[in-house]
Amino acid sequence: MPKDALVTARYAEKIAEYRKMLETAKANYQTYLSETAEYEAEVIKVIRGESKFNSDLLNKLYDEAKTKTDEAYRVVQRLETQISDGEQMRLSLSEQFEEMLTWADIYHDIDLETKKMILSRIMKHVNVSRDYEIEIEFTVDFEQIGGHDFLQSCQGDLFEGSAVSDHAS
Repeated sequence: MPKDALVTARYAEKIAEYRKMLETAKANYQTYLSETAEYEAEVIKVIRGESKFNSDLLNKLYDEAKTKTDEAYRVVQRLETQISDGEQMRLSLSEQFEEMLTWADIYHDIDLETKKMILSRIMKHVNVSRDYEIEIEFTVDFEQIGGHDFLQSCQGDLFEGSAVSDHAS
């Protein structure tokens, strides 16, 4: 798959994911905003002596609702910014893709020490459980840039233990 097509596909997936998250965040924000408005309306009833709430309880409930509303607003703003900064995301995905292609191209023709260096650059943490299940935490958005094929090509080195053994311990 050509680089531009892959980056465009990954970008579209990310934007769709952010838009879905934004839709949920906006719904949460509206819910918290309505709750806050209800408590504000209840304040008038407390002043008139028509409310079942006492002022301390109402203050506590209002403060909690206001805090949730403010946090939900920040989440909405952050997601809107991430969506609007789409070009920056596209550039980042492109750079990560280029970096991975470069490593994949040279990986098989280099010495063991350089392989260790490359793997330590893309892998933050490697866990091996008792049942020999391997969990790898990457330093880059590895799955999003299609790095699975590169990982498959490195498996021989990983399972021989030579390329990761110094880094994983």
